[in-house]
Order: sequence, then structure tokens, then C-alpha cells
Amino acid sequence: MQSFDVEKYVDLFRERVNKVVKPRKFIGLAVEDNAILAVDAHRDKDRFTASLAKAFIFPKGVSLIDPEGFGKALGQFLQENRFSARKAIIGIPAKWLMLREKVVSSATDESIAGILKIYAEREFSLSPEELSLDYTGVTRNDGSRRLFLSAMLKGNLDKAILAARWAGLDVLSVTVSSSVAFSGILAGMSPPAPRLFLYLRDGFAEFLVKDGDLTVDIKHIGKDFKKETASFISELRRIISNYSHNSSNEGAGQLLVWNASSVSIREELKSLSEAMSGNIRVIDGNRQTFTDKLGVPSGGDGETFIAPVMFAWAFNRQEPFYVDFLNSRMNLKASVIKRNQVLWASAAAACLLVLLSAIFFMWRGDKKDVSLLNARFDGMKGDMEAAKEVIQKVNMAAGWYSKRPGMLDCIKALTMTFPEEGTIWITNLALTEEMKGVMSGRATDEKSVIDILDKLKASKLFSDVQMIYLQDNSSRSQEVSFSMNFSYEEKE
Repeated sequence: MQSFDVEKYVDLFRERVNKVVKPRKFIGLAVEDNAILAVDAHRDKDRFTASLAKAFIFPKGVSLIDPEGFGKALGQFLQENRFSARKAIIGIPAKWLMLREKVVSSATDESIAGILKIYAEREFSLSPEELSLDYTGVTRNDGSRRLFLSAMLKGNLDKAILAARWAGLDVLSVTVSSSVAFSGILAGMSPPAPRLFLYLRDGFAEFLVKDGDLTVDIKHIGKDFKKETASFISELRRIISNYSHNSSNEGAGQLLVWNASSVSIREELKSLSEAMSGNIRVIDGNRQTFTDKLGVPSGGDGETFIAPVMFAWAFNRQEPFYVDFLNSRMNLKASVIKRNQVLWASAAAACLLVLLSAIFFMWRGDKKDVSLLNARFDGMKGDMEAAKEVIQKVNMAAGWYSKRPGMLDCIKALTMTFPEEGTIWITNLALTEEMKGVMSGRATDEKSVIDILDKLKASKLFSDVQMIYLQDNSSRSQEVSFSMNFSYEEKE
């Protein structure tokens, strides 16, 4: 008997409601190694402003390793400082993020998701179950998609969300702090917009490269710009050298620096400007005229909280640059339910119930007949349960497609090729609309893989069958991993 996870479906319903009904108040939480920058932001017409900003310094012995203890400490901090919002947007640091570029030919969103999952497994040497993935991208002139795959450990995502829930918060989104901050700053600048961005904090910095509205690369610099100026500049110059000479984009020669640290860096910025090559112009973002329109708290160290202030703005824009590990583009939305199937199954069950009720009331005066009807009713319970199961299965299956996709024949043909004894199985399958596919999986031995390859090549339903790789899986006894591509010849 299948179990029903109430909490899972409640969370799913809440996420869908939040996407439709945008809250007017948010709390932005920018996570760092030893602190969280927290901001209460509220909507004023079409603009979000911060009414309260505080830094939660991790108490001694408290960290995200223990989400429950951490969340309770965070909740107490928010309560003591009178944070009122309960809808939270979490920002992660660059050191949690893995970013890779991938060009994919024209394909459906379903195919892209499958291709990127296979790519992530190869690129990051981790199974998709260990990663949280999302991607951003644009369509190029030739119809292909230029994509940027973002990945983080699912364990880190789960701990951050769980800690926020222990703090009494409802998490709406999990994004990348400095990427959102840079996009918010760029929205207020006149063109040509800078392509290079340096986000400074106490003890570390994050360097970003933008192409239009997309973050194409991000680096964590584990040095303090104030205390280690010379070595910091040396490392930054080495990083920038990989980008500044390889782009003709407007703004490629501009480095925008945002000081979100607690100290003045005027002299250090001067040293940075002098150390940069002639084609790199350093811009002090904090001193630009647009800063008063960003909604950062006025006075004190309000500019420190630029990232969490921008979270609400970015979440409501839903532009392509926005990475959201909680509401990932990899999680495909269910298709429209086939209502005719649901109606037919529901009508059959309803007719059965009406018939039983009519028989019961027609013969209720005769005990003998009532007993007979009761016996019949008991005999029909199996049919009623079967009808209910049909309705449930139709409801579930109908969400998978709005019309019968052609790829089902391909999947069936693949299934019939594989042996029943379970010596080989598929873990990932990606199909394009042209019925070109890539599959990867595992087997108990190499012979099972070769047998499948031979069967596919011998089949009239498949062509262009090629092995991509076949290798031992040292972490799982004698199992082997494989990947192959193919084309499916649809029947007329």
C-alpha cells in the first residue's frame, strides 16, 4: 500500500501558491561562513526597500551542520530584533556553487533537462541525486541554446532550508547572493554596463563575469582585500586575465567593485586601479548616483546588505538570469490532465454506486433479498476498489502528458530490448523531438552491455547506435557504467 506524504504535498501546494500570489514582505538571508546577513524587505508600489537589516553572527558551537540547533538560534535572533516577515529567500555563497557552460542544439525543455543531468553526472563526478541543479541560458541565432548549468550539493540545500524552517520561516527561493546583487546594481546603471564585478566582504570576496544579464563565471577569493591587498590584487589580476582580452562586448574593460565589508577601502581601491592593466577601468559602485535607488538601509553600514535587499526584487522579476535551486528549471511542470479519461472513470464509478444504491432501496423490505444484496455488495467491493485505483492511476498518468507522445514507442522498444533478469538497467535517458537519444546506466558485467548494443544494432527500429563509453565502476564492486546514443526509426 502506497504511503501518502502529507508534508510533501503541503509544501508543494504552498510553493505553487507563492508563485501566483507574490507576498508583499520578504526576509532575505545571505548565508556566509560565520554569519547571515538578514534584511526585512517590503513592497512599496513596484519597489522593494529594506526596513530592517542585521547580521546574525553564528554563536559558538552553532553551524548548519546541525540545522535544528542553528534554526532555533536564528529564530530567536529574528524575534529579538523584531523581524516581521515570514517568507524567506536564501542566498548561497559562491564557494557552494559549481558553474559550467554547455551548448545544446535545439531541443525541448524535457530533453535539455535530461541532457544536463547526464552532463552534470560526468562533469561533477557525482550522481544527480547528490546535486541540486538549475540552469540559465539564451537561444542563439542558429537555434542552439547557450546554457550555464549551476550545481550545489543537495545536502547543503537541505540543511539551509531545514534550518530556516526551524526558525519559523517559509522558504520561497534559494539563489546566489552576489549574482543577484550584481544584477540589481546593473539594472540601475546606464550602458555600457560593466562585465566584471567584485563583491567585497570581510575576509573574502567573490568575482563574477557577466554576459548581458547572465552570470557566465563566478570565483571565490579567500583573501581579505583590506589586510592582504597585494596578494589579493595579484590573484584578481590572474583571474581577470582569462576574460579581459577574450571579449569584444561593451563593458568588458570595466570592473565594478561593491564594498559590502565593514571598513573603508578608498586607498586599497586606488592601489587596485593602479595595478590593473590599461584596458581595465575600476568603478567604485558604492559612490555611484544610482545607489540611493537600490533600497539599501540608509546610514551606518547599510551597503553591506546589498545582496539580501536585492533578493525580493530579483525573485519578483523572474528574469532569465535568476538561479533558483528550490524552483529549478530542471523540475518540469506537469502537463494538462486528460479530462476525458478522468470523466469516464469517474462516471463508471458513480454509475456503479448509483446502481448499488437503487438495488438496495428497492429491496430493503425483504430481509432475504437484503441479505442477498449485501452479499452482492461485498462481492463488488473489489470492483469498487479497482475502479478507485483506475481513477487514481488515470489522474496520475494524465499529468504526464496532454496527448500521447511519440517517444513512448521508443521507450517501449528500448524496454523490450533489455533482459528481464535485471543484469543491466538505465539510470538516465534523454530524447529529442527528432527521436535521437542518449542513455546511460549500469550493468553487472560488460557482456550485458555488449548484448544490448548488439540487439539495438540488429533491430530495424534503431539506427546510428554507438557506444559513448564503457567503464568499470570501482566504487560498486564489479558493476560497470555505460553510455550510448541512438536514433529511433518511428513506424509509419
